[in-house]
This record gives sequence, structure tokens and C-alpha cells, in this order.
Amino acid sequence: MHVELRIDDTVIMVGDSSEQFPANHLLIHVYVPDVDEVFSRALELECVPVEEPKESEGDPDRRGTFKDFAGNIWSVATQGK
Repeated sequence: MHVELRIDDTVIMVGDSSEQFPANHLLIHVYVPDVDEVFSRALELECVPVEEPKESEGDPDRRGTFKDFAGNIWSVATQGK
């Protein structure tokens, strides 16, 4: 299976692993317009929460992290002011 995700002006291509292309677990960090909305939608799609969206001291961004069905970690953030 292969999918292309468009987030604003960025396209991310993701595909299933196979004998020829073994699985690679990775961390992807993406800025999104509304981190809370994206995080909530990921959980609806059965992703596993790693860290709820929050603002950390010294970091103007609000970010959250979840793990997808293939074990990849997604860090999503909305840029602060």
C-alpha cells in the first residue's frame, strides 16, 4: 500500500514494508495549523498517544506526539507567536 499525504504545501509519501523494503521506524515532526485537532483525529484513527499536546517552557510551539499503527512516531506542532 502507498499513500501520499498533503499537509499545506508539503507532500509526504508513506508505503508498506515488504521483503524488498523492510520496515523503518522513524520520527516525523510536522507543523500543522491546529495541533489539538490533528492529535484528536489521530487518536480517533487508533494511533497511540505518547504525549498530549502542550506548551513547554522555553518553547513557543504547542506540540503533541503519537505512534501510528506501524510504530512510527509523529510529533505535530502549531507554531507559537
